[in-house]
Amino acid sequence: MKSIIANRYANSLLKLAIEEDKLHQTHQKAIILYDLLSNNFSLKKAITNPYIGVYKKIDIIKSIFYYKNNCLILNLIKFMLLKHRYEYIAMTIKKFIIAYNNYKGIKNINCTLSFNISYQKNYNKIYSLINSKFSQKNNLTFKIDNNIIGGIIIDIDNKRYDFSIKKQFDIIESLIKK
Repeated sequence: MKSIIANRYANSLLKLAIEEDKLHQTHQKAIILYDLLSNNFSLKKAITNPYIGVYKKIDIIKSIFYYKNNCLILNLIKFMLLKHRYEYIAMTIKKFIIAYNNYKGIKNINCTLSFNISYQKNYNKIYSLINSKFSQKNNLTFKIDNNIIGGIIIDIDNKRYDFSIKKQFDIIESLIKK
């Protein structure tokens, strides 16, 4: 149920941002706010705390956007706070970012490696390969996971391509057990 409500708010925000030609700036503010809500425990607790008044919460959110009252995302959050929909705010912002990426044809691509890809040459090779296979519009991020032993795991939106050595070991192990 949470997801359905968050999707409705996010899609409404997307449509309004397109209508008012504020899509890019709304997306930029959504990224900032989602990052804050995801990484700042105090902010998340303040927004969801039932003992903090709605108008105090609105002031907290306003301070993030420097009191720009014509900000679409701020207006949506004010509305959600006034309707006591605190728990939907972070999910709505995340759903908006996903809807924006879908609208713009941007794919989220996460690459998991067993080593730090500090060498620019290796980064450029992987980046070029992924761009040639999928599209020129993508958000490419890298993370390190020593547990995969070697190889690469590529997550594109909701699909996973696992080319790790750990996965190969798991396949061999399952074949041996049969």
